Amino acid sequence: MRLIPALSVKNRRVVILNNGDYEPVEDEDGRPLPPWQLARELFKHWDCLYVVDIDGLASLDPQFDVIRDISDHGELWADTGIASAEMFMDAIIAGASRAVVSTKRMYSEDLLGEVLEVSEEVIFEVAYRDGVVCLRAPLHPGTRWSWRVQRSPRVWIQYPSSCWAARWVWGTGIS
Repeated sequence: MRLIPALSVKNRRVVILNNGDYEPVEDEDGRPLPPWQLARELFKHWDCLYVVDIDGLASLDPQFDVIRDISDHGELWADTGIASAEMFMDAIIAGASRAVVSTKRMYSEDLLGEVLEVSEEVIFEVAYRDGVVCLRAPLHPGTRWSWRVQRSPRVWIQYPSSCWAARWVWGTGIS
């Protein structure tokens, strides 16, 4: 088993989640701690970091400059809210050794196959609730998002080569 510390970044600052709110991590002088500075210290003790880009996950606006700064110090796995093969490539070009593709951000069941054509350095996250895999998809251009679901996460785990080609069922009540 490999333990990898995680570093959450929002608005180009290291943050922690406290009672549902992201709060900046501060240095000993009370100033927000730059991600690269904490990463440099963590790389003294760990060979890899897992960076969670809160802005990328929330708004599809990844902080690739932060990924670039942190990757200068060591191996980096990045969760930036990838929603396309181009965004995956951008994360790798920015310096991520591996990048997360999650069913939570997939607009198409073809995304995983498209990403695997670019690189095999993928961390694949299967998000599920109440026994069904969740995929995110727009209802219509300019409208709110809805969830699409597939019957079981077991399908994704046992039969990965056929998962992105499977038929999808529109669902409601998944948040």
